[in-house]
Amino acid sequence: MSSAADAFYKTCKSYPGGFESLAPRLGVNVQVLRNKANPNVMTNHPYLSDIEQVMTLTGDLSVLHEFNHNTNAAPPIVTGK
Repeated sequence: MSSAADAFYKTCKSYPGGFESLAPRLGVNVQVLRNKANPNVMTNHPYLSDIEQVMTLTGDLSVLHEFNHNTNAAPPIVTGK
C-alpha cells in the first residue's frame, strides 16, 4: 500500500526537471524540498500549504487520492480538466 507521503515524494520527483525545477517555484531550497518529500527523513516534514502548493503547481492530485484511499473516504470530486 502506498501512502500520501509516498505520493508527495513521487509527485515532486516526477515533476519535469524534478526537485531542481520545482523547488524554486515553491520558493524553497532544493535540499529542503528533498527532505520534506522524503518519507524517511524525520527532520523535515511538508506543511499542508506545501502539499497544496505542489498539487496546484503540478496538477497532480495523487496525494489527495492516496489520503482518500487510505482513510476509506469518498473519492474527491474533480471538476475542470
